Amino acid sequence: MLCTLAQVKDAVGIPGTTDDARITALIAEASQTIMRRYGREFVPHTTASRTYKVARRLVSLAPHDLRSATSVVLHPEATTPQTLVAGVGYTLLPSGGADGTGTFTQLLLAGSVSLASNFMFSFGFAQIRVDGAWGAWAGA
Repeated sequence: MLCTLAQVKDAVGIPGTTDDARITALIAEASQTIMRRYGREFVPHTTASRTYKVARRLVSLAPHDLRSATSVVLHPEATTPQTLVAGVGYTLLPSGGADGTGTFTQLLLAGSVSLASNFMFSFGFAQIRVDGAWGAWAGA
């Protein structure tokens, strides 16, 4: 969420708790709408594992903001997944703006990495799993 219940109540001057549930619901909806609109993950960082479709070498991580990758695995569904090494099998591309978030929103696979897999032949795309720290804001 982009703000807390207390922050909204303080900003608007709402003293009681009568509308807390309604305000909380509005914060959640507004937060999701804003993040969808800008294609960014405006939340404090969290550690997570996320899987993306790979149809070509440039992989969009949107709407997520990757702060750092601890593991990048191509074909995670396969019996022999391929763990990639940064700077050899892939590189991360920054969000593109001088917004100071220090995040990455795209991953570029090296030409030496094979996208072919049984999964790709069956479904038309490969998969890549990225484990790491996510979120546009560094603070917890």
